[in-house]
Amino acid sequence: TATPSEKVFGLTDWQGSQLVSGDISWSGLASSQTSAGNWRIALIAVGLYVVMIPSLKGYVARYGKFDVKDLAFCWNSLLSIFSWCGVFACVPVMATTLAEKGLYFTCCAPCQWYSNNLCGFFVTLFIWSKIFELFDTVLLLAAKKPVIALQWWHHSTVLLYCWHSNSAGIATGLWFAAMNYSVHSVMYGYFAITATKYRKLISPYAIFITLAQLLQMVVGMFVTIKAVLYQVDGKECHVNRTNSVLGLLMYFSYFVLFLKLFIDNYVLKKKEEHHLPPKKKSSLLKLVRSTTRDLFLGFAILYFQRFLFCCCYVHYSFWLFSRKSFFFCRGWFCGFVLFCRDPCLGFA
Repeated sequence: TATPSEKVFGLTDWQGSQLVSGDISWSGLASSQTSAGNWRIALIAVGLYVVMIPSLKGYVARYGKFDVKDLAFCWNSLLSIFSWCGVFACVPVMATTLAEKGLYFTCCAPCQWYSNNLCGFFVTLFIWSKIFELFDTVLLLAAKKPVIALQWWHHSTVLLYCWHSNSAGIATGLWFAAMNYSVHSVMYGYFAITATKYRKLISPYAIFITLAQLLQMVVGMFVTIKAVLYQVDGKECHVNRTNSVLGLLMYFSYFVLFLKLFIDNYVLKKKEEHHLPPKKKSSLLKLVRSTTRDLFLGFAILYFQRFLFCCCYVHYSFWLFSRKSFFFCRGWFCGFVLFCRDPCLGFA
């Protein structure tokens, strides 16, 4: 007797719509069964990850940080390239199906509408890539960079949720994979460049990545809620209710944490910078210009003083100081020094 999942994966059409194309190059059923039968892999990975964070943090605090810039560049570049491949495999299928068959089909149709072809292969890679993405935190800790709550919470929970989603064969899986690939393709490319000397050139664009992540969480919550509402209305919808509840809670927590990150980095920080006094620029060029200006003014005042020295030097000096201009007073002082050291006047 076939299991419910085998019956679902055995369907070739659903409510009059074709589910599987003629070219079946990947078995979505095998991928789902592999995840369902190997939960220990995900649980062990998350367990080791949680233990690793304080352990590696303590080791680095004791023995010093590592230079991982080159490794970080290679790692993030690799993940960016991988994510771009996922974009090209998943996003066209997602966009085309949404345009042709509508939101209900993409949220509720049996998952083989995307899982039995190249797109399904990259959805499976997307699930397994969450294990390898745990290495992101290792690089941060090795470089003695802070690991915020968003970092470890996101990596640990998204791995477990994706594993459960693949095990349940949910209809909305391609939504999540396509969005994640799209954001990560740019995000990891950005991280790769920040490991080079061009970091300052692209840092102003970090805000757009955070906004894209916030949008991803909003769309994720929307799709999850729509699938639940379709079920409540009595429509056939191939999603797991437990998975939907967990997914909604997960996406909401991510949204709150990313929103906090956005406010801290791009709202509060700008206000603090706005209220800080302007920094004084101390450069050699400015020093040379300032000295040249003072000397020029000093020589000008020197000869002016020679002309007025015999008749109104004292009155002239008090007039300069009464102007309360530091610029003129400094020039006057330079002129006075040069005047007193002039051998023609006999003061030197």
